[in-house]
Amino acid sequence: MVQEGMPELTGSSEMLTFMEDALRQLEQAQGCVDPQARAQLDRLRQQTAALSKAGGQQQQQDLTSPQPVDELAIAGQLDSLDGQLKDLEAQIADADPATQQLFRHSTAVWLQQQQQSEQQQQHRQPPS
Repeated sequence: MVQEGMPELTGSSEMLTFMEDALRQLEQAQGCVDPQARAQLDRLRQQTAALSKAGGQQQQQDLTSPQPVDELAIAGQLDSLDGQLKDLEAQIADADPATQQLFRHSTAVWLQQQQQSEQQQQHRQPPS
């Protein structure tokens, strides 16, 4: 269950804000700034922004000129996303333990909220 007072994390910007707040709390508890964690969070923010921008451009193209599904393009996109995911996993693996713990905790909270949101949507939909 999500703890009371936890923010509702419905998108990447909410997740990043939550991680920034958690990092500030962690740094405050440690009494020092964690430059490595801040650098990792900045990289994650940049990659998220790039993915959002690319997704927005793709949606605009889809709306203006509907085209048939190109399986090779889809496979190429999946390969690209797989590479980005592997890069992110490598960055997380190279991070210090405090950064890894922060990332795991933030991800767990975000996933719980996503699951709750999906469950609420399923309960709202009338049976077919």
